[in-house]
Amino acid sequence: MGVFENLGSKLGAKGDEWLYPGLACLGILAAAIGPVVISIADENLPALRIGWILVIVGAIAACIMVLKGKSKQDHELEQAKQDLLEAEVDAREQLLVLTEDTVTPLVASMHEVLEKSRGTRRAQSEARVFRANALHALLGTVTRIAGAVATANYFALESDDSGQAVLVAKASTATPPRERFVLDESATGLALQEMLDGPGYTFCADVDTVPPPGWDASKARKYKTFISVAAQYAGRPVGMVTVDSTALGDLDEGDVRVAGLFATLIAMTDIYSKKSVP
Repeated sequence: MGVFENLGSKLGAKGDEWLYPGLACLGILAAAIGPVVISIADENLPALRIGWILVIVGAIAACIMVLKGKSKQDHELEQAKQDLLEAEVDAREQLLVLTEDTVTPLVASMHEVLEKSRGTRRAQSEARVFRANALHALLGTVTRIAGAVATANYFALESDDSGQAVLVAKASTATPPRERFVLDESATGLALQEMLDGPGYTFCADVDTVPPPGWDASKARKYKTFISVAAQYAGRPVGMVTVDSTALGDLDEGDVRVAGLFATLIAMTDIYSKKSVP
């Protein structure tokens, strides 16, 4: 008994898959046989009736398939609308969480910098605290793969003793991937200059398979994917914010805008903590 019950449940679950195609096949068959029966029925009234019944059954089956197809399309359209609505609601919830849990506290922390006199030691001290808070908030916002080792870093745009423009590591959630980048005529230097003047960004989904412009593959890195964004204030470059992770897929294109927001906030406090704008 259990075998037949199991068979019945399987057939029932497959009902939508075979019922309507089966009706379509029967309808086509009926529509094809009906005219033949009518043509050979001559004056045989029962045969004529059978022929016309077959024609009508075929027409009804065809109508059912058309209505079924339209109903399925309507259902799929409605489901697509529902999925889009749910995605919008989810995105709004994520934005509210980001604003309430991350951006709002950072703006309050920025006040601690701005209330100090510009360029003073107290302003510089508060700016360092703000950079650290901002980088940790950024890291917690954009990374999502459990077990991945990720780092957020800030490099300030400065000039060395020879007047060469360099990006110097100023803050990190752990250890920055390197202490400085020299903006010289090398492929890496030119790529960084172009990004800073953009304002621009670099997103690398996989450093091994799709490295960015100027990438030196001979150097060993601990990370597999990264984002670099220009930190700008009032249209001028102040530095660069980077996020890197050991897990492929931990970062995506959508994280670039978030990183850009944090980079702008860091740039504002960094500029204010200096006595003069470079």
